[in-house]
Amino acid sequence: MATLEEVDNGLGLGQGAIHEEVHVSRPGKALGKHGDEGESVVFYAESTYENGRGVNLRWVADRRLRVEYDSKQNPGRRIEHLGGVDIEYLRRPD
Repeated sequence: MATLEEVDNGLGLGQGAIHEEVHVSRPGKALGKHGDEGESVVFYAESTYENGRGVNLRWVADRRLRVEYDSKQNPGRRIEHLGGVDIEYLRRPD
């Protein structure tokens, strides 16, 4: 199962940012932590929904997930394999 979430990094005082985060996990399993600490997190980057299209997910095969993201986004994490799932990334041009 793949889950896309918008997550506030919680810094507060105007320093916070919204991130788009992709989790890969088994159905029924809690997602747990976010960012680098999250065991199920395969991708995260600062959100571009206001000025772009943001992240899109698509299963291209039973165990192959495609993560598409804007060229303006700089991923903080990009894992290519987790729990029997291969993850491919497509950075969309402007």
